Amino acid sequence: MFYGQTRNLFVDIRIPIDRPATPPGHGFGIYSLEDLARLAKQQAFAGHAVIADGRCTWHRSIDYQPSTGRPDSSLVSVEGDTLHERGDANSVTGMNFYESYHRECRGEERRLAFRLEDSDGTPFGDRAARDAFLLVLDDRFWFARARARNLGTGKSLPDLVKGADGDRATIEACLDCEVSFGRLGKDEDAWRIELSTLPWREGERLFPQGQANLEADSGLMRLDTPAGCATWRVFDTSLKDDAIGALFSA
Repeated sequence: MFYGQTRNLFVDIRIPIDRPATPPGHGFGIYSLEDLARLAKQQAFAGHAVIADGRCTWHRSIDYQPSTGRPDSSLVSVEGDTLHERGDANSVTGMNFYESYHRECRGEERRLAFRLEDSDGTPFGDRAARDAFLLVLDDRFWFARARARNLGTGKSLPDLVKGADGDRATIEACLDCEVSFGRLGKDEDAWRIELSTLPWREGERLFPQGQANLEADSGLMRLDTPAGCATWRVFDTSLKDDAIGALFSA
């Protein structure tokens, strides 16, 4: 599990230890129907967080799992580099729970948060996107891309996959939500994905090398790549425009 949060946006990725191994190749077609059903147990989400009176509420704009209809809201406290989270049966999980997180970076070297404004082509791993988030904290990045359609509320993703009765097109549409974590790196290792809800993406570059152009007045950044372009709204940054441009053009 890797969780990234800036002043307002967050991305959370949780991959089960027993996730099926990734066969050679690319795309959902490399998996059996049984293994696709196992991929449906992954969890990941992204959106914006609001903290008030010791309670944090995570508003999920992108969720790998369908919405439960319950709020993602818990009591939180911080002790040094440890965050404690305590939820009750009224929260998103429907049960009492406790989680602890260890802080590995503070964003002191760099801190960036973007949400997708618009895109053309397929700049995200040969995919288009209707919504996406991108966070950078020091040398780490988190990326979330929504699936093409909303899954609605109520049923779990494993239930939706089971209910597809082996229809691969329906199953793949349900699973096609990318949340990835990786390191900025340098040269051939720049923007390298280490963990992803689309396992074949691991080891790949997040997006092709491109040219970043910032519009200071509008708060937008346009990233042009050979696969397409994406316009991002800048929600949070600790870097100057030229440093942001160099980071995304690497």
